[in-house]
Amino acid sequence: MRMIVCHLADCEAVNVMRFRQMIAEDNPMLMGFDQDKWAANLDYKKRKISQPIETFRRLRGENYELLKDQPEEIFSRPGTHSKRGPMTILDMLRLHTEHVEKHVQQIQTVRAAYKEHRAKLAAVPAT
Repeated sequence: MRMIVCHLADCEAVNVMRFRQMIAEDNPMLMGFDQDKWAANLDYKKRKISQPIETFRRLRGENYELLKDQPEEIFSRPGTHSKRGPMTILDMLRLHTEHVEKHVQQIQTVRAAYKEHRAKLAAVPAT
């Protein structure tokens, strides 16, 4: 779960910049990143989970505040993603929303498996 939460916090941080670039600049280049290198080199395994949760919450709020009152035409502004090609702000918003939802489902699955494992261990009589 820690790895997923750290990944989501970093993705939200990247999208803080991407949304601003797409609003402020004409067809900016949106650089992709290697999530495996970020996880390894940013030491996701050792990070406290509370900090990336707070980072995600705060940055998600920042993105919401930025986007909520934008005129409708702003959502068709383009950018070019280094891996995905041309995208609009709306495309980016949809992609990121689906991405977070997918990872939340992963977290729920991991938590359920962990609880089931703990319950099985508790049911085994001590010898």
